[in-house]
Amino acid sequence: MNRTGKAWDVIGFTFDGAGYCAECGESLPPENKYGDKPQPIFASDEFYITYEEDDGTVSYRSYGCDSCGEDIE
Repeated sequence: MNRTGKAWDVIGFTFDGAGYCAECGESLPPENKYGDKPQPIFASDEFYITYEEDDGTVSYRSYGCDSCGEDIE
C-alpha cells in the first residue's frame, strides 16, 4: 500500500459501525435516527497490521469499503 498526500486527507467515512470509501461516503445520509453523522477517515488512520508467522513479515493493509468492497485508501 502506497499512500501519497497529507495525513489529514479524508479517504473515507465511518457511519453506523461501517467504513466507506470516499466515493461511497458521498451518498451517505447526513445523519442517522440518533443524530450521529458520518465521521471522516484520515489517510493516517485507516489500516490494520498483519504478521506472517512463516517469514516474520509485517504488512499494513487497508480496510475494505462496506458498500463497494474496494480498499479504503
